[in-house]
Amino acid sequence: MKKKLLLYFVFFMFVTAYSQDQSDKGKEIYTIIKNNESKVSKIGTFTMLRNKIKISDLETNKAVPDTIKILVRNGFIKNITVKMDNGEVFTNMVSISLIHYSDRQNDKLYNTHPNRYEEFIRLGEVLQYDSEMGKNYTPDNITVTLPINNQVKKGKFNTIVDDVNGLKKVETKEASDLDFRNVSIYSCNINLNDGITNLIDYRIYSDFLGLIETTTNGIVNFEAKVNIPVNPNNLPNSNFYVFRAINPQVRYSRFDKEDRVISVNDSLLPAFGVKNKIEILQKSFLSAGASVDLLSFNPKHSFLEFNIPLMANFYLAEIIPTNKEYITSASYGGGLELKINRSNSFGINFGYYIHRLTHLYNSQRQIQEIKPFNYYNLNAEVFFYGATASDALFLRFNYTSVFGDSNNFFQFQIGYKSGLNFNK
Repeated sequence: MKKKLLLYFVFFMFVTAYSQDQSDKGKEIYTIIKNNESKVSKIGTFTMLRNKIKISDLETNKAVPDTIKILVRNGFIKNITVKMDNGEVFTNMVSISLIHYSDRQNDKLYNTHPNRYEEFIRLGEVLQYDSEMGKNYTPDNITVTLPINNQVKKGKFNTIVDDVNGLKKVETKEASDLDFRNVSIYSCNINLNDGITNLIDYRIYSDFLGLIETTTNGIVNFEAKVNIPVNPNNLPNSNFYVFRAINPQVRYSRFDKEDRVISVNDSLLPAFGVKNKIEILQKSFLSAGASVDLLSFNPKHSFLEFNIPLMANFYLAEIIPTNKEYITSASYGGGLELKINRSNSFGINFGYYIHRLTHLYNSQRQIQEIKPFNYYNLNAEVFFYGATASDALFLRFNYTSVFGDSNNFFQFQIGYKSGLNFNK
């Protein structure tokens, strides 16, 4: 029975997009999603300034930038290296917020040579970032090298020259390899794909333990999450972030018919009592809430990332199927998260969370009031991303237990997400 339900659910997910044309409303939904699937828009420009600048603010020690390499992650310049025409290389010590770039132009980029680590240049003297009017948003994760190859080998650029009367004027010239050192400015556009599948992280999980009937877990889980930057800036001269983002999320679980109802204690009639209070979580078919990244640590040269989140969630579960009675509850808590990046596409997430759950009691219903209780959750997830961030596989283990008693449950899930395809 469970295997059939799983097949039906997966089949439903695949054919939904193709069945929308059966109704006008479906066509409208399909059109909205299609039009928002891949909306790439320019939100800013990186500009490399090839002027002779002072090193360590000394007039006698000057150089000109040759190349700049920039790594942008989650709205921050995670890594930037500037190679000068004298062979010296300078880099950042902390991440640089793009949204607050105008406040970070005096950041120091230090010499990478071990005997010259005290030498520095100013960020704003070699690189400018200008956001488009009304589009001061977090850009896509990118890696940029300036100048771009085709900017050096071909194309046109503007140069200021003196005419016969000694007046300054602008002439357009064809660029060549020999002209590179005469060009004072190179630029690169920064984009944001604000399509629906790029902004919303939605996944489908299937629970092995629920499928093989060892537990009453949901056999299919649909999860959606959105990351909304709140304070896109790090603490001064550090890699710590406070209130970096808020993450609204929703989960829907599909249960087998025999497993979706919470076990009740009939001896308490006319009110219904819950035999195992952890089932309020285990058998909740719908939950919604949000988490806030209270304090995050993301060092430049490290494969480890830390985060302390605060979170709150609401849960809905079925308890009396004959009368269609539901039990609602809410939880709040915090935890500690650790992310280990083995590569750009492979890594492991660990999490430990402590929550307090409260039954949203309604005296007009037939359900006995459940006193608040504390529980904790441990999880570990292995992730692998494909060619794009919208294609990924996940393997997740969850353990949830109530403090002070033996009520607990396990989940062992495999998850998948993929960008919607509207080409057909």
